[in-house]
Amino acid sequence: PADAETPPPADPLPEAPEGPSTGSPTAAPVPPDTSGVADPQAAAALARNPRIAFSPQAAGVLAAQPVDTRLLALLAVLALDHQLSVSDVPLADGQAPDDLRRTALVDAVDGVPLATTPSAADDVVAALEAQDPLFRPRLEARTVTGDGPPVRQLVIQLPPPPG
Repeated sequence: PADAETPPPADPLPEAPEGPSTGSPTAAPVPPDTSGVADPQAAAALARNPRIAFSPQAAGVLAAQPVDTRLLALLAVLALDHQLSVSDVPLADGQAPDDLRRTALVDAVDGVPLATTPSAADDVVAALEAQDPLFRPRLEARTVTGDGPPVRQLVIQLPPPPG
């Protein structure tokens, strides 16, 4: 219609600031890939977690050996819902002494030793088995015999880092 009003012109685009141009806009930072990385500060923080009891041997590993950050994160997440007792953080078979530790031995869950009640780990096992296959650890129930009574452990072992 002839009497319709014409909309006002759009505001002009703001002018670029003076100075050198980088040629492309700045992209958002990409989080680093932490698979296959050791983080001593994260290991120390996990060692102080009151919901995880580390044996002296496991605590020594956290303090002095490189531990895969994926394992640290996995234990921290499990500790949100459960109290854990970790007896060791050993090297897996075939790993070199300076390789990242990717294995944790859990011998009690929520204060219940797995030696007397293996089913105490059922909730932890279910949570781990529900992980995405790319991140799912290998699980194994193991009974260790030695000088004392047999010790039942849940072995949580992450695969080698991708790439």
